[in-house]
Amino acid sequence: MPPFIVFEGEVHSPDDIFISAEQEILLKINGGHTSALTTLLLIYFVCNIQYPKECMNVYTFLQRYVLNVYDSVKLPTKVIQLLNELNCSGE
Repeated sequence: MPPFIVFEGEVHSPDDIFISAEQEILLKINGGHTSALTTLLLIYFVCNIQYPKECMNVYTFLQRYVLNVYDSVKLPTKVIQLLNELNCSGE
């Protein structure tokens, strides 16, 4: 059974969001603390969907910066530069 998403409450303003696979709840997100961007990234990540090629750098950056996902994939130079600039500006 493929991963799927369940919304409690209204879809445009959910109380809770559940991401489930193989009859297990993988992730529960409180609707009051979620954003569309985070939910989108979690769906891509949990469902193992490939990012669109034309937006790969943007999604890779967001995956690293927003979700703090560190995998073995080599980051493109542009993404590394942007991450370094953001890390330096926070000091």
